[in-house]
Amino acid sequence: MGYCKIKRFDPENKEFAGMLFAVCLPIIFQNYISVSVNLIDSIMVGRLGDIAVASVGLSNQVFFILNLVMLGVASGIAIFMTQYWGKRDYIGLHKSIVFGLVIVIPIMLVATCIAMLVPGYILSIFTPDNAVVIEGIKYLRIVSLSYIPMAVSIFLGYALRSTDRVKYSVYVTFLALALNVILNYFLIFGIWIFPELGIVGAAIATVVARYIQVIILLLIIYGKKMPVAITEISSLKLNSGFMKRFIKTSGNVLLNEVIFGTGTALLFAVYGRMGTDIVAGANIARTMENMVWIFFWSFCAAASVSIGKLLGAGENDKAQRYAMKFIFTGTVAGIMLSGLLLMLTNPLLGLFKVSESAINAARIYIIIFSLFILIRGPLKILTGGVLRAGGDTAFVLLWDVIPLWVTLAVSYICVEQFNISVTVVFLLAIGYETIKVIPTLLRIKRGKWRNNLVN
Repeated sequence: MGYCKIKRFDPENKEFAGMLFAVCLPIIFQNYISVSVNLIDSIMVGRLGDIAVASVGLSNQVFFILNLVMLGVASGIAIFMTQYWGKRDYIGLHKSIVFGLVIVIPIMLVATCIAMLVPGYILSIFTPDNAVVIEGIKYLRIVSLSYIPMAVSIFLGYALRSTDRVKYSVYVTFLALALNVILNYFLIFGIWIFPELGIVGAAIATVVARYIQVIILLLIIYGKKMPVAITEISSLKLNSGFMKRFIKTSGNVLLNEVIFGTGTALLFAVYGRMGTDIVAGANIARTMENMVWIFFWSFCAAASVSIGKLLGAGENDKAQRYAMKFIFTGTVAGIMLSGLLLMLTNPLLGLFKVSESAINAARIYIIIFSLFILIRGPLKILTGGVLRAGGDTAFVLLWDVIPLWVTLAVSYICVEQFNISVTVVFLLAIGYETIKVIPTLLRIKRGKWRNNLVN
């Protein structure tokens, strides 16, 4: 008489769940704060009309590209930081931080100068509407002063996350963004003793909050003498061997984010050719879209930290098993979040005081996004978290960049030559990533992505 063996609960599943709670929850909370503040900002600016929403939205496309540059450098450096932290190599950890800052600060300085000197030229790339450009110039010139402190704070946040100190970054983010909301309220609408400055007030609030954020982060890091605090002059000396390893592996990450970010931002140039109301609607929808993406960004961070440490410690087989667990977890999260966003779409859109055509465009965007997030969410975890943690950045670069730029070209031609509907444009812009599913899953299964980069 046969019988079935009941498999006991795998203790590794418990460990994986504990890691998700320990790493993901603080990052989800941090990202949720950021997105909630952006949503509140959009609602406040939205009360100034379609032109104001479009102006701020298009100005923020410049920041979006720069933000991806910052994230590209930080993500590339984090590959090394997590693996150095896994083997407790503090010198390697500090050299990674210094090298990242040496790259990112000059880039942000140049971007700040360009945004202040020729803001009109930059904005005209995204829209032919002169009224939007004129308003956007006022905002972009001021908000560009926040680029450098934002870059430093993002980089320090990645360093804290890579060394299991994420909660401090969460606390500081909460304080800075709460200050941003308060200052927005006073400066946009002229509350109490403050002048009514409109979108200029929103820009000033952002700059002040970002400088305070980076100052508080530095005080905490050095006050508590954390592992990321650089105290030895030897950490400032970068040898050619380290730089070659970084460029070989993480250079792809930076290139990926720059090209991908530019392409994504230029999709707004396509929307701009369809009308200011479409730009306003897409900007509102992107703010709501980010409320879902925060969960997958958090899973990416968890995958990067956990798998990076495992590879740094030489536990390749365990890293492979963790990758499969992330596929399952991401799929379940995608199903749940898709349904939640669809239920909240109409109530959230009711908070915005913009034209009906802008609201309709936002609604179409969100419905399409909700359907495709079932695939795009888990895919993001695998490419942005798992494969990058293993140093498989060339594969991610190839499959991130080429499909996007083909989609961008097709969308632009269709809008300019065939006057296609906004629904079709959004379908192209949101759904193109599905072609990456099979190549990515095959890459994960074969295990060739598992590289130890610090030995």
